[in-house]
Amino acid sequence: MAYPIFNMMNEWFIERRGLALGVICASTGITGLFIPFVLNFLLHKYGPANTLRISALALLLLCGPCLPLLKPRLPNSHVDTVPAADYSFLKMPLFYCFALAQLLQGLGFYLPTFYLPSYAISMGLSGTMGAFLLVIASFSQVLGQMAFGCVSDMRIKRLWIDGRVPVHILLFVSTFMSGISILALWGPARSQGMLIAFATVYGMSAGGFAVLWARMSTTLSPSPSLALTTFSYFACTKGIGTVVAGPVSSALISRSPAADRAAYADGKFEGIVLYSGACMLASAAVMVAWGLVGRKVMSGAALRKEEEEEEEEGGCRRAV
Repeated sequence: MAYPIFNMMNEWFIERRGLALGVICASTGITGLFIPFVLNFLLHKYGPANTLRISALALLLLCGPCLPLLKPRLPNSHVDTVPAADYSFLKMPLFYCFALAQLLQGLGFYLPTFYLPSYAISMGLSGTMGAFLLVIASFSQVLGQMAFGCVSDMRIKRLWIDGRVPVHILLFVSTFMSGISILALWGPARSQGMLIAFATVYGMSAGGFAVLWARMSTTLSPSPSLALTTFSYFACTKGIGTVVAGPVSSALISRSPAADRAAYADGKFEGIVLYSGACMLASAAVMVAWGLVGRKVMSGAALRKEEEEEEEEGGCRRAV
């Protein structure tokens, strides 16, 4: 259901596309405010198998009636010939910078929220408190995604030529704040308050990355037809990172020492904290490299191309 919705969003929203995507992504965070408690109750009462069946039935009953309400803004085309797909963005270095940053972010994105309840329990907190930390992270994610969506649509002409905040700066803020919160708040956490602070900061910063897919797409090409294609590539790279993160995290946990409350990240979770924090900071470093080097290289190439075109045009005029 996600990709048809994204495609319709690109048709309905132009100037406020980032905010629209932020609202869509934030809706997942809203469900996270109560889903952990519901799943915790269902798992304890009915077990994993029946909980999955109940979840599938709930999705069918809640999402099914909404499908007839999803309509595109543009009418269906009656042209028989289908236009060839445009993959020109695959020749752009910026696309591969985006893909690499997304891959690195995906390698560490889900691990903090996945292991946060277990971390809380290892500190002596209750399972309910672990679920409550996920609720805080989900609520913070809602606020962060709305904020990143709004900022990505803002126009500040005094600071930038086109008025918009460059997307690589927003991506850097998201990943850098995520990495710092993991290493500086989650790792040394010794109290419930520090875990709440981490869940708040991480939820607000990390959740904003996916909201920026709309700006990443328009930065590569203003054509709306490419939006869904680039979205699928970004989702693919994030999915690869998420799949790889599973066995990596299992290996880190299996090789970790016994829990020690005096050690960094409770000892047992040190590998997870360092790994996920390093992935986030590496993703931020990719955006820094693009800002310092990539944009200058691209600007120089564009300038040389423009000069060559002017020389060719001048030669044609002289020949005439």
